[in-house]
Amino acid sequence: MLLTLLILCFIGFSSCSDSVANRLHNKIFDNYNPDVRPTTNSSAAVDVEVVFILESVRKLESSSETLVASIYIVLTWKDEFLVWNKTDYEEIDRILIPAKRVWVPDLYFSNSLSVQSGILTPGDYKLSVYNNGTVIWYIGRTSETRCDMNLEKFPFDTQTCSINLAHWASTVSEVKLSKKEISSQLKTCGTWNLEQLLAKEEFMDDAHQYQQLILQISLSRYPLFYVLTIILPICLLAVLNPVVFLVPAESGEKISVPVSILLAYSVILSALSELLPEVSDNISILGVYVCTMLCLKVVSVVASVGAVSLYHRSGSVPREGIYHWSGKYGRCGIKNTTDHLVDVNTDKEIISWQDVSRAFDRIMFCIMSAGALLISIVCAAFIFH
Repeated sequence: MLLTLLILCFIGFSSCSDSVANRLHNKIFDNYNPDVRPTTNSSAAVDVEVVFILESVRKLESSSETLVASIYIVLTWKDEFLVWNKTDYEEIDRILIPAKRVWVPDLYFSNSLSVQSGILTPGDYKLSVYNNGTVIWYIGRTSETRCDMNLEKFPFDTQTCSINLAHWASTVSEVKLSKKEISSQLKTCGTWNLEQLLAKEEFMDDAHQYQQLILQISLSRYPLFYVLTIILPICLLAVLNPVVFLVPAESGEKISVPVSILLAYSVILSALSELLPEVSDNISILGVYVCTMLCLKVVSVVASVGAVSLYHRSGSVPREGIYHWSGKYGRCGIKNTTDHLVDVNTDKEIISWQDVSRAFDRIMFCIMSAGALLISIVCAAFIFH
């Protein structure tokens, strides 16, 4: 008997509460039109306060210049038609209402990759409505926006991307946006580190009719991975550039060694091209460095062919001129006296084409060493400037 009474009391209490809630909903939505701005003064703008909360940076692609980020946006405004006296409704001061049933500001991400996905539609969201007319809309989105990247100092670069929240059709005289707060728990994300988070307001047209709020996200790249996989191999290949001229022409590897290094440069350049955008306002200094070293390696291949050609050249070297003097330079440092041929008539050493080839190798070794070192220093100075 007692259990039956308790059940009846509970059912009666629930029915009473439901009745109050239904009565409140019927009251505030009686003659309510979600297509009409929620203000009794038709000439006054609806002030919408915006809070940005950056949850994570999913991806920032250099090749496509695309930022994928998870973001929460909290919109707060006053709806003068959704007001009630909570003492008349058992102290109910807050209710949850589907966003489709009330007026919401028409907003979209103006720099979204897709216009359709950038529009903030009510969807299945619910709003918090308070008895004084305050409406709070919590929105969670994964935005895909364009990010104009400056890859000049790649991989030691810092990128500033933005998420732009703007009016879709309303003007600033109808809906006024104002930034209230920005926050983020994000510190690192993959290869990126969050440096700064700022929000600012600006107008999209000269007539100051359409307004947008810009959330600026500054991210610095962690360069270690690229240093180990790209820069270190490039530097090691740069060291090998002049070393090919130390390979003896008679070894049979004089041509294959520089060609192998040339192919290695081509592979690195191909891998680097996948990381950089096809069209950009800025040119990567690292890309310029690789292309320059590739050209230098082409020169070394041609020079190696020339050195081998001189080595196997037949006939005598002219007694005067650049070949003769370079041959004498090529003789320097050779201690094997059997290699020194002497003319029996003049009692002078005979300069061979092998001597000229050795001199050519020594000269090219110095030129390539100085060139590779100079190019490396200049590129490093531009990157770290």
